Amino acid sequence: MREAVIVHVSALCDPLLDADDLFYALVHLERALRSWGVPLLIYVPGEASPYAQWWAAYLESAALRVIDEPLDERLRQVWWIRGWGCDDAPPVRRADRVRGFAVEPGAEPRWGSVLDEVSRYRAAMTFPSSE
Repeated sequence: MREAVIVHVSALCDPLLDADDLFYALVHLERALRSWGVPLLIYVPGEASPYAQWWAAYLESAALRVIDEPLDERLRQVWWIRGWGCDDAPPVRRADRVRGFAVEPGAEPRWGSVLDEVSRYRAAMTFPSSE
């Protein structure tokens, strides 16, 4: 794995948002990212709240990859989506570049912005400029 989109569970734990809408949005995001060859990982720390643990089980039931410990491998690019006020670092031991997205309270994550960033990055890696 060279790149990854990692979502901190805090981006999903807003009680103002519909859990089913977020769930289906994540499933669609995972499918879109898979077409680019970029995995979607959901980070749920071991000391997370019961609601966050519920999210982990719910997402695993849809075969989405949930992690609870930092990745050991080196990544070139990480897109890090976290809830407002979450100041955790991405759960990777080494990353060359991290692009962060903070989700505001009461607002759904901007999945389209993440997909745009991933597509631009993958296009640049696939067709580098000849400068």
